[in-house]
Amino acid sequence: MDDKMKQETPPVTVVICTYNRSMLLSHCLRSLSEQSATPESYEVIVVDNNSTDSTQDIAMDFTRRFPNFKLIPEPEQGLSHARNRGWKEAGAPWVAYIDDDAKAVPGYIERLLFVIENYPFDCFGGVYLPWYEYGKPGWFRDEYASNLTVQDHTGVLNSGYASGGNFVIRKTILEEFKGFHADLGMRPDKIAYAEEALLQMQLRDAGYTIGFDPQLIVEHLVSREKLSPWWFVRSAYARSRDWETAQDIKPRLGRLLGTIGSLLHDLLYNLIRKTPALKRSDYFMQNWIVDVLAPIASKMGSMSGLMR
Repeated sequence: MDDKMKQETPPVTVVICTYNRSMLLSHCLRSLSEQSATPESYEVIVVDNNSTDSTQDIAMDFTRRFPNFKLIPEPEQGLSHARNRGWKEAGAPWVAYIDDDAKAVPGYIERLLFVIENYPFDCFGGVYLPWYEYGKPGWFRDEYASNLTVQDHTGVLNSGYASGGNFVIRKTILEEFKGFHADLGMRPDKIAYAEEALLQMQLRDAGYTIGFDPQLIVEHLVSREKLSPWWFVRSAYARSRDWETAQDIKPRLGRLLGTIGSLLHDLLYNLIRKTPALKRSDYFMQNWIVDVLAPIASKMGSMSGLMR
């Protein structure tokens, strides 16, 4: 009986946390239902984080048609709460996270299982590429919505962090570190980050191996709000603010002054370097905002986090 139960346990659980994105969720779930891997090799858990739209109806439609799909509610609002509910419900030894506004390529599960079987990673990330559902303005660059340049080979990620939108980790590690920090991460009314970066920082400190695979690919939606350059300014501020908060760095005058000095340096440097580019036909004011103002917003976010 025990052997049969082991055989029925899939190697990986894919968790999708969602809130009021029913139509986008349908694209995500369809991509996972059309994988080249056999359904027995993975399960899919949709964590509904208090949606008030048709999320439950869409998710239940997939659970009725695909036995390896499940719907789980999580009443505590916030992405980290939903992510933690997902791994606690997972039946597999590995947990994969993709966003509800992403689509897995047809060979996603097969590639994921290949990496698990052939590389000594404790967790690993992959690539996200832009998915333009709402058009692409002339100024918008693919690099604004992709991490394709992180690493060009499958191997250990010695610096930086894998994106939480395409992220695979052993369940035992999530249990050991109690998952994602509940005070960090996106909420319906707040742009917030750092929960997956903090976890990976803790893993590195504990001697675990973080990997990256450029062939593990999802297509991530470029939402309407991200088609404005001001999204990148707000996002840069929030990322740096939350990263300083996540590290629990105490306010220190020297570090704060250093950040202010870096802000002034970056402002002057980018103004001199980028402003003349506005004369080019392929460089727009939106690009200038991203290149000049987003780095400044990032430094201001660091100052905000340091002063908490």
